[in-house]
Amino acid sequence: MLTRFALRLRWITLLLWALQVGCTSENERLKASGEVTKQDVIQRISINGTVRGQRQAQVQPGYNGYVGKIFVKVGQTVQAGQPLVSVTQTISQPLSEVYPIRAPFAGVVTQILKREGEYVTTNSESGTLIYVDDLSQIWVNANVPEVDIAKVRIGLDAQIRANALPNKLYQGVVRTISLSPRESQDRWDRGRVEYPIEIEVIQPDKDLLSGMTVVADVISAKAEGVATIRHEFLQRDKDGYFLKDLKGKRHNIEVGLSNEELVEITKGADVGLRVEMKDFAEKSRGPNRRL
Repeated sequence: MLTRFALRLRWITLLLWALQVGCTSENERLKASGEVTKQDVIQRISINGTVRGQRQAQVQPGYNGYVGKIFVKVGQTVQAGQPLVSVTQTISQPLSEVYPIRAPFAGVVTQILKREGEYVTTNSESGTLIYVDDLSQIWVNANVPEVDIAKVRIGLDAQIRANALPNKLYQGVVRTISLSPRESQDRWDRGRVEYPIEIEVIQPDKDLLSGMTVVADVISAKAEGVATIRHEFLQRDKDGYFLKDLKGKRHNIEVGLSNEELVEITKGADVGLRVEMKDFAEKSRGPNRRL
């Protein structure tokens, strides 16, 4: 037979165990709960693009011959009319008799594809001697899928990340939107409709090079400093959207913008309200299914 002390000790142990279980359950419940917070809700359209300068010149010879002299280097800034390269019809022809090919506009020499003494032709594919890019403005050429083109407007902001520069974020603005889709050269890709757009990069630096591939997030809509809730806590039935607080009370709400993470709450819940997570298994169980 247990003594009075032993009985008291057992009751104390049971009481402590019950309190521990209750605290653990409450902690787990709080971990599974969410909170209405004040944040920005930003809708983005993510598209791939390519960096280019304002203009690009492919300097080609006017006739078949030999590269006589190259007057510039890669990375050199040139002015309009500055000599770039000369081409002679014969190796023995004096360079003083050759009129050099000059820069069509001010820019930067981005590529030199031939060497002095090399034979060149006027073939458009292999005859390019030098590339000169006008980098006074930097642009991103991109294609917007048909399903998203109605959301894109001239003047929308964009955030740009180059694949080669993952730690840098550039700002841009949509400047032009094509009114007809891009023609696909791939017969297996004829079903995909995309509309070309141009995004001007604001304050680019020397690291962002022409030809780089980028991902541009066009900001199609934004709600700043609004009440928000994560999707997993938002519930819906025939009467509309609602949240359920930790006491089980229903809060009917109205929603606004949403993105892949958050939903804007326009009415019905205040910032700081803690709510229960949606029961994802309830629908699969069905109304008449017993556990």
